Amino acid sequence: MKLSIQSISKSYGGNDLFKDFSLEVASGTRLAVIGPNGTGKSTLIKILAGVNEPDAGRVQSPKGARIGYVAQELDQEDLAKTLLEYVLDALPSWREFWSEWEAATRQNNSAALERLAEKQHEFELAYGYNPEHKAHAVLSGLGFDVARTATRCRPFPAAGANAPNWPEFW
Repeated sequence: MKLSIQSISKSYGGNDLFKDFSLEVASGTRLAVIGPNGTGKSTLIKILAGVNEPDAGRVQSPKGARIGYVAQELDQEDLAKTLLEYVLDALPSWREFWSEWEAATRQNNSAALERLAEKQHEFELAYGYNPEHKAHAVLSGLGFDVARTATRCRPFPAAGANAPNWPEFW
């Protein structure tokens, strides 16, 4: 399985951020997008995540693939969440799945139950039986100290002598 970026282009105000950019990324590959401010790093990631559209070209991801994306600036609602809550919000909800399962069981709808059994299998393969365990694994993989995931999200402090002494996450 791979993510395929095919000849994408994006420009703002007549200035090309990138033109005819192509890349194939194998499943499990970790990439870093680095460069000076204003060169299109955030724009590229937004295109890959489906938040923005390229001016030309296309992005194809494997069936069932999910691309994680976190905005550079969070709103107050997100800042009030813990890191664990924030990651859990990005994972599919088992609550909705079990509601559908119960409704199909009450209605004795075998076709829906068969479809839901396949969906359950896919969820378990992708996210495990416990969404919190998966969220902890994601945070740990990103270098966060899992013991600190109950800490509320908040903006990073400005550098300098007057910056507050925030606890470190990693």
